[in-house]
Amino acid sequence: MSARSISVSIDVFQMIWSLRRPGKQDEDAVLRRVLPSCMAPLLRTELGVGYRFGEPG
Repeated sequence: MSARSISVSIDVFQMIWSLRRPGKQDEDAVLRRVLPSCMAPLLRTELGVGYRFGEPG
């Protein structure tokens, strides 16, 4: 997997880090868990598509 750096404010970083679970020690793991459930309603209503993380859109 290739990685990319992004800039986020300290408060956003703190929110991401506060969502981690035991065994999920990096931001990528947190966002992989959290983003799909947050984005699914938006993608369904705004774009009219289903989406599963890691699959082509």
